[in-house]
Amino acid sequence: MRKRLALWLTLLLALSLVFGCTKKTPEPPKETGTTITFHYHRWAEDYQPWDLWVWPFGKEGKSFQFTERDEYGAKAVVTLPVQTEKVGFIIRKGGDTWAGKDVGTDRFIEVKDGKAEVWLLEGEEKVATQPPDLKPRIQSAYLDSKREIVAKLTHDLALKGTGSEGFSLSPSLPIAGVKDARAADVALIGYEANATQITFILTPGKLGFRKDDKGAAKVYISGPFNSWGGTSGGSFKAQPEWLMSWNKTAGRYELTKPIGTGAGQVPAGSEFKFTEDAGGGQQWLPSNNIQITLGTGSGKGTKEVVITLAQDADV
Repeated sequence: MRKRLALWLTLLLALSLVFGCTKKTPEPPKETGTTITFHYHRWAEDYQPWDLWVWPFGKEGKSFQFTERDEYGAKAVVTLPVQTEKVGFIIRKGGDTWAGKDVGTDRFIEVKDGKAEVWLLEGEEKVATQPPDLKPRIQSAYLDSKREIVAKLTHDLALKGTGSEGFSLSPSLPIAGVKDARAADVALIGYEANATQITFILTPGKLGFRKDDKGAAKVYISGPFNSWGGTSGGSFKAQPEWLMSWNKTAGRYELTKPIGTGAGQVPAGSEFKFTEDAGGGQQWLPSNNIQITLGTGSGKGTKEVVITLAQDADV
């Protein structure tokens, strides 16, 4: 009897070992969260005041920071505690103050297997799943009048000072010229410039010049490019090649010079003043030197231009 019992116990032990070895290991529970990797590019790389507001579709949102930088721009890896097939987001300025949004509408991401990765561009609504080309482009443009279009660019453009500067319109309209929008009020700036030349401008009533003599005054340009008008020991010697001419149509004094470092040229970045020769005396205008910060010609260019049409646009 004892032998039979021992045999049965041995058999049971063997069976338990066999079945125990063939039993499958339990699978780990599936992940229930959702991870989104955000890549965000701003053209000026000014990422500091911007963050993300993210929410699972139909649920409450939460703020997340861009914590990394790479060749594309800012990066954030956002993990939500729930699994969802759709995630909404907003790129906002100023955190919880909600000072502004990069894109005015709510945007959404389709999620597969709990993960997604997207690439975003400043000012563009598209949610890309592959890195987009960062080539220069027009960010926005609007018709400011029947003959003027103001365009904002993503990159600096060095204007040549002639023709359409490479811009075109559809439907086709002739372009009379393109200028730096920052120099639109040249009466307060004292000059307008492109990559090859600068036109000094002095308007009566502006920059400390209060006379309205309609061209009777003698006004010169003084700067380091012409030894500040020949001043020496308090004396003033006017140089005829720097005398400004009266533009009757525009109602202002003007003088155009080439940009460069040669004789009779104006280097980019120079300072200058207007100097009135008042018959033996001199008057310097304005009270402070004017710094020539060429939006063009200095290698930096301008990101905002005014496109002037040769005829009225049909609105």
